Amino acid sequence: MKKIVLFLFVLLTHNYTYAQDTFSIVAVDKETGEIGAAGATCIKGIEQGIIKVISSIVPGKGGIISQAYVCIPNKNLQNATTKMKEGMSPSEIIDWLIENDDCQYGTELSRQYGIVDFDDNGNVRTAGFTGSEANDYKEDRQGANYSIQGNILLNKSVIDKMEQNFLNTNGSLAEKLMAAMQGANFPGADNRCLDDGTSSTTGFLVLYKKDDAIDNPSIKINIGAQPSGVEPIDIIQNKFNSLKKYSHRKIFPKLYLVLRATNLKKETMDIIFGKFKCFNSFLLIFALPYL
Repeated sequence: MKKIVLFLFVLLTHNYTYAQDTFSIVAVDKETGEIGAAGATCIKGIEQGIIKVISSIVPGKGGIISQAYVCIPNKNLQNATTKMKEGMSPSEIIDWLIENDDCQYGTELSRQYGIVDFDDNGNVRTAGFTGSEANDYKEDRQGANYSIQGNILLNKSVIDKMEQNFLNTNGSLAEKLMAAMQGANFPGADNRCLDDGTSSTTGFLVLYKKDDAIDNPSIKINIGAQPSGVEPIDIIQNKFNSLKKYSHRKIFPKLYLVLRATNLKKETMDIIFGKFKCFNSFLLIFALPYL
């Protein structure tokens, strides 16, 4: 009886919510200094999404994923962020987290981490960890500038396809992250969603340029829990396409203002930007009289 009372007391006096989170990627671009992450999971009822639950980015420095059995708030993620700011390397951060686990849900062997950063010389460092008590299928995999990790997966193909898409996609880091997510866009990628016919219920994609403020990333797409049968990666893709379509407003701001002043149709403006996207805005403005 005393044990039951004690258990109830712990439940009522601790302000924790628990979650199990599934597949994700964190990566950097050495040339641009961009840092990004994307992920998804099959957890119902998380209306706020999981972007702040499992991911943290320090602009100009690195990115962290903390998933599998996690407490909300995710103190392991918070601690990892602090250690990154203090200068610890990805592998040092993971060693510290294992020794100083800060979640009452599961143990340090229930966790999964992926960390990528730049050292003081701009070199990329990666590290990952998958505890033996995380749910199968589970794996973390690192490359030159990325870490992909997943648990409660249908099988190994989820990680394989995410990695293949990331590596085989030409373009920006954001485009490569989006492609990696599409690699996991099939029923049961998170095996809890197999009967729903989707990969997951909620997901995100975030990207910081090196000078972005922490509260103002260049890209932030955060999709809360969707109804059964609705694929969140498709929603992320649609929102990503919309952001990409109108990114010329940021890339060529002067040209955009000039064209808008001419009252050109949006479709015509898109064609112009598409034809001249390889030029800088200064050259484009001088070329306008000859278009």
